[in-house]
Amino acid sequence: MINYEIVVNRQQCFACGMAPRLCSEVFTRGGDNGKTRITPQYSIQTSLDTSKGIIPEVHYDCAKQAAEACPYGAITITKIESKE
Repeated sequence: MINYEIVVNRQQCFACGMAPRLCSEVFTRGGDNGKTRITPQYSIQTSLDTSKGIIPEVHYDCAKQAAEACPYGAITITKIESKE
């Protein structure tokens, strides 16, 4: 089983809304400051500085597209392989 860890650097994010527009399954705009965060379904930790989550492989392509489209480079994706 392959999953991916997504990290949004919310300090680097300028709340342009690009990631939520391209991949609403994974990203949403935060109610706290309007900056991108991981959707509650996949979120493991959110603060004013970062939002982290784990997503299944099925959402990788849209998450990657959103990360690549982020004009501020605020989103990173890391592959996680489990031994299941």
